Amino acid sequence: MESKTLLEVKNAGIQFGGLKAVQNLNLKLNQGELVGLIGPNGAGKTTSFNLLTGVYVPTEGDILFNGERINGLAPFKVTRKGISRTFQNIRLFNELSVLDNVKVAYHSLATHTMLSSILRLPSHFKGEKEMEEKSLEFLKIFKLEKYKDELAKNLPYGQQRRLEIARALAAGPKLLLLDEPLSSIDASSRESLALIIKRIQRETKTTTIYVTHNQQEARLIADRVAIMYNGIIQQSGTMIDIDNNPKNFQIAHIMGQLNIWEVNSQKFEQGNLIISSPLGDITIASKEEKKITGIKIHPNKINLFNEDEEVKQKLYEQLLIISGKIITIIQLKSKIYQIIIQIDQNDVKKPFNYLKMQSQDQVLIKNLSINQNITLKIDPKDIILF
Repeated sequence: MESKTLLEVKNAGIQFGGLKAVQNLNLKLNQGELVGLIGPNGAGKTTSFNLLTGVYVPTEGDILFNGERINGLAPFKVTRKGISRTFQNIRLFNELSVLDNVKVAYHSLATHTMLSSILRLPSHFKGEKEMEEKSLEFLKIFKLEKYKDELAKNLPYGQQRRLEIARALAAGPKLLLLDEPLSSIDASSRESLALIIKRIQRETKTTTIYVTHNQQEARLIADRVAIMYNGIIQQSGTMIDIDNNPKNFQIAHIMGQLNIWEVNSQKFEQGNLIISSPLGDITIASKEEKKITGIKIHPNKINLFNEDEEVKQKLYEQLLIISGKIITIIQLKSKIYQIIIQIDQNDVKKPFNYLKMQSQDQVLIKNLSINQNITLKIDPKDIILF
């Protein structure tokens, strides 16, 4: 059975003066889906959330929620439609207790734009006992129950972040918008909280957009991702799709891929594509002339260069030869090692570039050491172009 479309954004955008903060925003979410919106700071991610929640009115395009156009609805009306969000800068009711912060989500008149000057819930609220029980359940999920009587403002930062997410989920939204929910949280707590979000999202089938500039977070929980920069969604799909076929260097960079470099220039001569890159000039046999923005080399396609061997096999002129210095050697698994090599180390005027190679050759690893000069070989056929 085909999933129903809950949110559809069609060519939406907003302009501030002469600046197009977001343009040609196209996004479709099916019910129960979790989509990661990934991009660097200033890419337009939070502005997109502000368009979806009525904080900003798009200057072009349409936003459809459950098939209804919601352009121009006030934020509290958007909330009542079933859209809930968290913010980059945590917004809690600081003078309320932790428990009452979650109970606000069940209040029939409560919205996430209420002023923090509202200090308490009505004393005679229909269903108060059930509301408190459900609120406590969410506090337990996020390991906040022991703080239930504390004022929200007295919580440590990480606990405040958990509380904001718990409140947003407690509202039972049809669409949940999480804006950098794990920012400024330590690495171990970040992974734990991400998995909690993923579990609740799966169990409740809450359609979710998860904004982050950290692609590892998106890899951990997202069904698919949209890559955004310069106010435009540049590419979308599953992580595997985008890893295998990044549209350009910028997307590969955002996805955190290993061993990628931007192409400086290129030319096509006599059936060869000649690329100028930080690794040097690379000649690749090619039957088609196309625009290349970047190159990628898998760590296990990089090997030590042996001049005698290469000359003997008459491969010397066909290979890309790179010299560098070993910065560190990391054991990834029991028999797999990653060697990080700094290239261009003899020219301080050039930016440093690093290359990562992997090896299972235990003899090789024993003969390598930090700060050792090393020469590598790469077969141009193993270089991925995008």
